[in-house]
Amino acid sequence: MGRFITTSNSTLVNLDHVAKTKNYPADKPGRTDLIDQNGIVLGTLYGEIDERRFCGGLIPAPPDFKLVFFFYEDDEAVTTEQTILAFEVGEEVIPFTFYGQPSGDFPWAIKAPDGTLCNPFERDWKDLDEFRKYHLEHARAYEADKKKGLTP
Repeated sequence: MGRFITTSNSTLVNLDHVAKTKNYPADKPGRTDLIDQNGIVLGTLYGEIDERRFCGGLIPAPPDFKLVFFFYEDDEAVTTEQTILAFEVGEEVIPFTFYGQPSGDFPWAIKAPDGTLCNPFERDWKDLDEFRKYHLEHARAYEADKKKGLTP
C-alpha cells in the first residue's frame, strides 16, 4: 500500500511518486512543491510541514459509509451526503470522498451504515436528526451572539 498525503488543496499524493521537493523560500517555511521524477508538480504544501502527515496510508472505505455536512440556511438545518471512498490513516483518521477531504468550513460527520454518526474531533450522534439538532442549536446561538455584537 502506498503512503499518501493530503496537499493544501485537498489533493491526495502518493509519496512513492515524489522524487524531490522544492521549497519557496528556501530559508523559511512557506511553500513546498512535491515533484515526480519527470519534474511534474504533483501537489503543493503551504506553511510549516508537519512530518506526521507523511506517515499515513489510504485504506478503502467499507460500503455505505457517508460523509455528512451541515449547513445553516434561513434558520433551517440542511445536510448533504457524499460517499466515502477511503480513509486516510495517520495521526488521525480522515474520510476521503470524490471531492476530497472535509475542511473546517462546515460541521461534518462520518455516517456509518447503521445510521450513527461521529466526528473524530468532536463527538458521536445516534442518528442524523440528533446531528442536525445539535448543529442547529449551535448555529442559532452563534447567530444570536452575532446580533448582540458578541461574535464577528
